[in-house]
Amino acid sequence: MSLHAVKIIVFDLDDTLYPEHQFVAGGFRAVSSYLRQRGLARTDLFPALWDRFRQGVRGTVFDEALAEAGIIPDKRLIAELVAAYRAHSPRIALYPDADALLCRAFHRKQLGLLTDGPALAQQSKVQALDIAALFDIMVFTDALGREFWKPHPAGYRHIMDQLGLEGPDCLYVGDNPLKDFAGARSLAWHTAHIQRDDGIYRGAAGIRADITVDNLGQLARLLDMA
Repeated sequence: MSLHAVKIIVFDLDDTLYPEHQFVAGGFRAVSSYLRQRGLARTDLFPALWDRFRQGVRGTVFDEALAEAGIIPDKRLIAELVAAYRAHSPRIALYPDADALLCRAFHRKQLGLLTDGPALAQQSKVQALDIAALFDIMVFTDALGREFWKPHPAGYRHIMDQLGLEGPDCLYVGDNPLKDFAGARSLAWHTAHIQRDDGIYRGAAGIRADITVDNLGQLARLLDMA
């Protein structure tokens, strides 16, 4: 499959352009700090939170770590911890191959960002990475409405409408086959699945992309940008 005619490369954010575990670790440190400031925990809960995350626990990490520390994980407290997690100032950095591809593609292709998640948190990641100026368009699907998060095609359609593009003009690059490719493929986009060694969704089943790569250097060669 030739990608030379693609006019825009649209990227997912988490685990595509930067390692999501960096944001997670920072969020857990913010949560632990919040608990100690509130006088609810005497010890650092970061190790307990991080261990559960590495074991694959999702959705109940806070509940389990609090219970182990003898803290009742009531709904109000959990909501406060989620807010602290999302509001922390991230210390994150681009993957080197992402940095290289963005630099090579800049001025040669249009570039876009399409990402799910709470809009303020996703925007803070973009700010921390200092990449906003690289993109012709950025779509935070949360700003469209929670119901329009991927795999809904609304975000992809928005990019096409705003830039006057057709589906075959577009390439979406993401890491999560559970949601990244269905909406894109429904609109005839090209799709590329990056399976990073440290990716949270590495090995997950779902909608297959047109091509699969282990790093963005491989994609750069397919785009004739190596």
